[in-house]
This record gives sequence, C-alpha cells and structure tokens, in this order.
Amino acid sequence: MTRIFAVPFALLLAAGLGACGDRVPVTSSDDTTTTATSNEQNREVESETDSVMKLQVGDCFNYDDSESTVSKVDFISCDDPHQFEVYNNSDITAASLPVGDALDEEIYNACYDAFKMYVGISYDESSYAVQSLQPTQASWSRGDRTINCLIASADGSDLVGSARDTKK
Repeated sequence: MTRIFAVPFALLLAAGLGACGDRVPVTSSDDTTTTATSNEQNREVESETDSVMKLQVGDCFNYDDSESTVSKVDFISCDDPHQFEVYNNSDITAASLPVGDALDEEIYNACYDAFKMYVGISYDESSYAVQSLQPTQASWSRGDRTINCLIASADGSDLVGSARDTKK
C-alpha cells in the first residue's frame, strides 16, 4: 500500500487551518481513534525495510524521499540517526477518503494534541517539525485508513534518540 507524504504540519497550520488564529486548537474529534499512550515502548528494531503499513508509535525510520508516495520504509533504531519518528497513529472513520480541507482537518485532529502527549510540550513550543503520512486513493480502496503523525528535525538534519518525553 502506498501513502502520500504530507506537507509539514507547520504549513498545514498556516494554510487551511490557519483560520483558527489564536483560538484554542481543535481537539481530537470522535471521528478519529488516537492510539498514542504514555506506556507504549519503542520497538527494538534492527535496520530493515518493510511496509509503511507496519509503522507503530515509537518507530523510527528513513525512506527514499525522491518519491512522492511512500510504500516502504527503513526501520531504524531510534538510537541511530533517522529522519522520522512516529508519535501517533489515527484511523479515519469517514466513508470516503477526505480531500482538501477535510483531510487537513483530519491530520490536524490526529496530530496536534497527540504531539504534546508524546513529546511533553506543545508543538508551538517545540523545536521539532511535524509531518504526516496518510492514505492515497489507491491505498484507501484497499482498506488503508491510517494517518501516521511523524516527528522530524526542523532543519532537515537526522534525529538521534527518541523524541518521547524530551520536552524539546
């Protein structure tokens, strides 16, 4: 299955959801199922390539960023340099794949509040960047409903170590 790699979360906040201004951010709605919990542990992973569909909260990984969609990722130990860390997975419960502003809202609801639960401070206070993976029309037709919320470095450099509870 293939996933679209979303624009950075900061752009999502500034663009379609920028209308929120300085009001309290939208909380997770009943339309999503959040799976980030404070007791989940990072999975011990040797470097291996596998399906993007196997991403779990706490996984660290790299992928070939020359592609506009992602189907395989290289799972990496969080102790080693890596591009991304999964901090939340959320399922879209809509009957059809949301597009445009509706998809942006799903991503925002899945990722914004979960960031604070995982890192320990809000995204607005953090030095990390946030991105996401979400279903394509093709993967949706095969049952893919998951938004993966990802932590990345703000300057594009590799991360080393887990971002969990770092308060950075």
